[in-house]
Amino acid sequence: MEEVIKEALFQAYDKARDVTDEDILEAIKKTFPLSRTMDETIEKMRKWAKSRAVFASSEKPEELNVAETEDIPKLKQETYNNPFI
Repeated sequence: MEEVIKEALFQAYDKARDVTDEDILEAIKKTFPLSRTMDETIEKMRKWAKSRAVFASSEKPEELNVAETEDIPKLKQETYNNPFI
């Protein structure tokens, strides 16, 4: 939602006027959620977190699947090289 509002504000500013509902609706059409644009990275992070992070809730973590840890070194490198993470 924040990105949608920012985009609408930029569009209105460029036209030297206040934000309208149309600006917001147009921004919604142009904005894609990170869950769609970075779905592979997010999935790799989830797999990494399953075996490396501590759960915030009282649920016990699932058993570690060794096959899921194969991408961990690659994920770490992608994370360090990715300015969006």
